[in-house]
Amino acid sequence: TQGANRIFDGMPGHDGWSTNRIGMRFDWSGRPGESATVIAGGYRSKVNRQLMEPRFTPPLSVITFDHADQAAWNLLGRYDVQTGDANLKAQVAYDRSNRTIVHAREDRGTLDIDLSADITLPGGVGFQAGFGYRTTEDHIAGSFMHYYLPSSKTDQRFGGFVQGTWSLGPSTELTVGAKVLHDEYVGWQVQPSVRVMHTPSEVEHVWAALTRAVRTPARADRAVGIIVTSQPGPGGLPLFGELRGSPDFREETVVALETGYRHRLSETAYFDAATYLNFYEGLRTFEPQDIEFRTDPAPHWVLPMQFANKGSATTVGA
Repeated sequence: TQGANRIFDGMPGHDGWSTNRIGMRFDWSGRPGESATVIAGGYRSKVNRQLMEPRFTPPLSVITFDHADQAAWNLLGRYDVQTGDANLKAQVAYDRSNRTIVHAREDRGTLDIDLSADITLPGGVGFQAGFGYRTTEDHIAGSFMHYYLPSSKTDQRFGGFVQGTWSLGPSTELTVGAKVLHDEYVGWQVQPSVRVMHTPSEVEHVWAALTRAVRTPARADRAVGIIVTSQPGPGGLPLFGELRGSPDFREETVVALETGYRHRLSETAYFDAATYLNFYEGLRTFEPQDIEFRTDPAPHWVLPMQFANKGSATTVGA
């Protein structure tokens, strides 16, 4: 696709892109309630772009034209079986990808394994449970402008969830669940949730929910370095502004309270009203650090802005 944007002097904006994809799918059915699926695919893409690139000599930043090359292939297998009041699922997926972006190249392989069960217990109680495991290994060949320390790493994460639904009466339903997650950055994290649904009539629903959710650190939150600005510095040397990950970066959390009401006015019209109150903690901030003098690849100054978890917020709305 040819890009349409124009830069300030009327020249083409170098924002075109192209993508080629290939894929296949195989479905199998055995005895009633039993099925399997295999999906394989791949793609290769190229995205043109313009960058403001810092330089060591005046002018300290210039517009350059670059392109991001991306390629990947993936394979997924899934097996489902229905046995009595239980629905069991198993899924395995592998993805291999590489990309070039901001003068760096990333090669990554990711394996995901997921198991889940949906069971109806005596008394009509709905019960769901599952387990998941992920391992991802990467190598990122960086540059002065964009790097990771260390350049190669393998991360592993595993966790599970349980959820049950109970009837509290002819018109009220209670759902309680929790997700437990473990990774090497933040250890164990628990994300519970409670939801109540009340149906006073066939056309009305009233609900409320309380949930805790977590965003665990990505590798970039702890290991990335990106040059984002340049300007004259002390002694006539260039001064570069750098965003830098922190090895102490922790999880970001939110506790969310929600409530709502729905009324069916007709077969095609509904009235909905909802309100929420969210409490956020550990949000990412950028904290200035002491200026640094470096000599590689040429003498220059660096002013780091390091990731931290000093932010908090409260949001309310309807």
